[in-house]
Amino acid sequence: MWKKENLFYLGCIWEVLRFIFLFSLVSFLVNPGGRVLYTLYFLWVSAPLLVIPFLFFLSAYQSERIPSLRPILVFGKVLELIPLGILLAFLYLLPSGGMDKAIRWGMAVPIIIGWIDFLFFLFLLFYPHQQEP
Repeated sequence: MWKKENLFYLGCIWEVLRFIFLFSLVSFLVNPGGRVLYTLYFLWVSAPLLVIPFLFFLSAYQSERIPSLRPILVFGKVLELIPLGILLAFLYLLPSGGMDKAIRWGMAVPIIIGWIDFLFFLFLLFYPHQQEP
């Protein structure tokens, strides 16, 4: 039987995959030579993003003992949605003829990531607060 806590586990897995993908992408774009020092620096800078998967996991595993994690998760998802808003504003403000098709297709992946984050944000907002018997 599908439980609502499974969505929290799914959110944890999504956040870990999102972190790995975005870390790899930024590391590849900014550090194409693969210097270890730069990679460790990017890992250090992006390490706070691993708090959100941990909070998703705690929300699923210890939901009755730690019920106050949801506001923190909602705040974290809002912070993760800010780049999506900036990207959508950028796409809206730029004339469509001024962008190459390759650039538009290159922006499709971050937009898809942002939409999945938005769906998890909606789940966190509308998930019932009390436990079902």
